Amino acid sequence: MEEHGLWKRVIFSGDLGRRGLPLLRDPQPIGRCDVLICESTYGNRVHPRASDIKSELLKILEDAVANSGRVIVPAFSLGRTQHLVYFLNELFNEGALPPIPVFVDSPLSSRLTKIYRKHLNIMDSQVQALLQQDDDPFSFPWLTYVGSTQESKALNSREGAMVIIAASGMCENGRVVHHLAQAVKDEQNTIAIIGYQAAHTLGRKIAERRKYVKIFDRDFTLNAQVKKLEGLSAHADVHDFKWWFETAAQQGGIGQAFLVHGEPDSSLALAEVLREYCDEEPVIPSRGDSFEV
Repeated sequence: MEEHGLWKRVIFSGDLGRRGLPLLRDPQPIGRCDVLICESTYGNRVHPRASDIKSELLKILEDAVANSGRVIVPAFSLGRTQHLVYFLNELFNEGALPPIPVFVDSPLSSRLTKIYRKHLNIMDSQVQALLQQDDDPFSFPWLTYVGSTQESKALNSREGAMVIIAASGMCENGRVVHHLAQAVKDEQNTIAIIGYQAAHTLGRKIAERRKYVKIFDRDFTLNAQVKKLEGLSAHADVHDFKWWFETAAQQGGIGQAFLVHGEPDSSLALAEVLREYCDEEPVIPSRGDSFEV
């Protein structure tokens, strides 16, 4: 963008990323920017550590085996599914994973995981260390990637404990909706919510433990256990944001800043953090707003 013969440096942080989460490399600091447009999804929260995520996941799986129940995991095909499989693979390698079949029931997730496998050499140091003893972080003996519609439907008649990871992440469409319709009514089953659920989505209603949820235009009683497994999101939390803003301030500073992609409470909380590091008051745009920068 040019103004009076000078270029302004505009940074779009659509997804800042997280420090310490495996697979993707940690976010890098930026130098001076005149305009920052930054997401704020988790601007008022702190993610748990990876070790805590694995402990919570293990507890969910142990309970499922004890109750012969299903664990339905709505997961985004890109990123969230691969992180979950990575942690399951780590638990298997550690000898901690109980003997429970795991199904990734999403053709898109399967295709994306193949892309991840092709580029293991550019992933973070945790992956590089794992590759010294395990050549595939996205596979273990009890894991099956489901392809056809017929194979997906067959899971609903399968008995015993199992884990089904399927899209979509907010339960609005895709194969996971069919699995939820089969699972929500039975209390021995578990729905594991592992990501942000937008307002008014089926995923949000399940996360809020509504008494009834509507699936395929039918009301189902929500008897299944609902567990929130937080920390798998690749979105930054407030500590990540603070670190990133501080480094930007140390390397020249931030001029004007806009916070987007967040619910009001999250954006407002992050604005309080950002205010210390930018030259002007942070702006949280409303629908239809326009600005000159």
